[in-house]
Amino acid sequence: MKGDDSGNTALGGIKVLDLADEKGVYCTKLLADMGADVIRIEPPGGDPMRRMGPFVDDRPAPERSIPFLHYNTNKRGITLDYSTDEGREIFLSLAQKADVIVETSQPGTMDELGLGYNLLSEGNPGLIMTSITSFGQTGPHSHYKSSDIVAYGMGGYMYVTGFREDPPVRGYGNQAYHVGSIYGTIGTLSALFNKNITGQGQHVDVSLQEAVLSVTEHVSIYYVYENHVSRRQGTAHGTWQLDVKGPLGIGDVFECKDGHACVFTLKEETIQWLIDDGIKEVEPYLAPEWAEPDRLEERGRIMNPMVREWVKRHTMDHIFTEGQRRRITTCPVNAPDKTFHDPHLRERGFFVEVEHPELDRTLTYPGAPYKLPESPWRIRRKAPLTGEHNSEIYIEELGLDEGRLGELNNKGVI
Repeated sequence: MKGDDSGNTALGGIKVLDLADEKGVYCTKLLADMGADVIRIEPPGGDPMRRMGPFVDDRPAPERSIPFLHYNTNKRGITLDYSTDEGREIFLSLAQKADVIVETSQPGTMDELGLGYNLLSEGNPGLIMTSITSFGQTGPHSHYKSSDIVAYGMGGYMYVTGFREDPPVRGYGNQAYHVGSIYGTIGTLSALFNKNITGQGQHVDVSLQEAVLSVTEHVSIYYVYENHVSRRQGTAHGTWQLDVKGPLGIGDVFECKDGHACVFTLKEETIQWLIDDGIKEVEPYLAPEWAEPDRLEERGRIMNPMVREWVKRHTMDHIFTEGQRRRITTCPVNAPDKTFHDPHLRERGFFVEVEHPELDRTLTYPGAPYKLPESPWRIRRKAPLTGEHNSEIYIEELGLDEGRLGELNNKGVI
C-alpha cells in the first residue's frame, strides 16, 4: 500500500536512509513525520524492535509491536543485509540518491563495512550522515558499551532525580534515547539548512551523554559558576537548594482527593486563596516582610504543610480550574487515560487515527507538539510491514528486475 504523499510538507523531497536502533529511531520518525521520505532498512527477517512488546491486543507478532508501529510512522521499509558484498553495493546505490543517513552503530563500524561517511560523500558531496551514539565518535569512552540508563546516569540527570533521602532513580522510559534523537533531528535540520546554502553535506556527531547533560538545566550551570553540586529535591524544583529533607514549599506536588496536583505555593495569590477558603492562619505571611527575597524560602517551608493539608480537601480538577481562574500556576498530575481524554488536546487535534488493514482496526497515535500551517504535519502512512517496499524501491527506483530480486532473497541479502 502506497502512502498519501500529496500536499506540502516541511521536509518534502528529502530522502533519508534509516539504519537506527532504539537510540535514534525517534529521530527518523520526527524527520518522516515532517515529510521526509524515510526508508527504514531492516535486516532480512525484520528489525529486532518488531519483537519488542507490548503488542496490539497482547498478541505477540512482528507486525503488532506497539513500539515499532509508533516509531516508524510515515516510513517505507525494505530488508537488506548491507554487511554482505552484494548488500553493500545496493546500499551504495541507495546512498548516492540520499540526502541523509541516520545510523547508531559503534563508532568505526560503518568504516569497517566500507560505508563510512568519507567514502559515501565522495560520490555524494551533499550527503549528511547523522551518527547517534552513546559517547560520540571520539574520546576515550567512544567505544564503551552503553544503554539508555548508562547515558542517563553518566549525563548527570539520574543523580538529581528522586528524593534526597533515597538513591538516584531514572526517569520513566528511554529518556536518553529520546533527547538524543531530538538533538539528532536538530543537528540534521541544521546540516540540511547549511547544505541549502553551501551545497555541502557533513557528518553530524551526536553523543547521548552530552545530550542528557545539555538538558539538566540549572545543574551544570550551578556547578560551573558556583561550584555547587545540586542534590535530589523530590517533586520540588532543584533551583531551591535548602538543607532540608523532603519536598520544599516552592512549586510542589500535593495529594488531592482523587490524585495529585501541582501548586506554586510562594505566590501571594495562593496565600489569598487559602485565606478565602478558610485557612486564616496563613494571613501573617501576606505581610510585606515575607515577600523579601531572603525570606521567600523560609515562608515556603513554613507554608508547605498547611498547603498539603488544604489540597487534600479538593479534587485535581478544582485545584486546576480554580487556581488558573486566580492566575496561579496549578495543574493536575494526569495519568495517561486522563491525558488521552483531555478536551484541550482533543480540540487541538493532537491525537490522530491511523488505519491498519493488516490488523483490521484503527489505532490512535500521539501527534506533533507544533503546528506548521503552511507545511502541515500529518501521518501519511502507517509503519511498514517487514520488507513491504522491497519491490517498490529495488525494482521501481533502483532498476533491479524480479529475477535479481529473487536471487538476492534466496541468498539472504534482502
